Amino acid sequence: MNRKSYILFFVFSVVVKFLIAQDHTVDDDNDTNFFEDTLFNKASDITEIHKSNRIIAWRYVNDYLEYSTFNFNKSIKMSQRSIDYFRSLFSDNAIVYNDLSETEGNYIEIADYIDNLSEYSIGKGIDVSYQEKYIIYNNLFTKNIHDLKPVLDPSDKNKQSYFYQVKIKKYVAAVFTNENRYLYLDEPRELDLLLKIHVFNSRNYAEITGIYVENSSY
Repeated sequence: MNRKSYILFFVFSVVVKFLIAQDHTVDDDNDTNFFEDTLFNKASDITEIHKSNRIIAWRYVNDYLEYSTFNFNKSIKMSQRSIDYFRSLFSDNAIVYNDLSETEGNYIEIADYIDNLSEYSIGKGIDVSYQEKYIIYNNLFTKNIHDLKPVLDPSDKNKQSYFYQVKIKKYVAAVFTNENRYLYLDEPRELDLLLKIHVFNSRNYAEITGIYVENSSY
């Protein structure tokens, strides 16, 4: 290779390396932008999912607040129909705090809770109430979604179904004794509860999977 050819080859090599470097830099920028855009879109999508899920959840939380009192304060007697509707708000294997028991600290399956209502309260009613509804609404629609301890349902391939925990304060004025009598307490029992609700976004449906005393070890 003569001197002239060598110089031309050297210049050509430098130009090619420069073009490759420029092309690689552009690809890196595009990859970075794509990665950032994907993260933004994912975060935006999740925010929208939680927004729609909470709207769905509120329907069921509101129904729980309405139907779990069984209209005691409206002088409408409890019926099997009202109990059945209340039962429909829960999953089959839901575990709930037995707030109507004279003995505190017990958890039972929702089926047993319903059996107690059917056996001892039909035609009579129970005396429970809740804090102002707007407070519970605000608890659900908190600005910080982490307050609801969202957990993704691993069985949902679309990654849209979540479990949430909603704080509610409940007042129980009367309980069932161990002798199955209905006993009015000297003062209503105040309970800070967590209502765990499973929202199925694609089905526009939700169900209560458990009710627990806040900060309990259960």
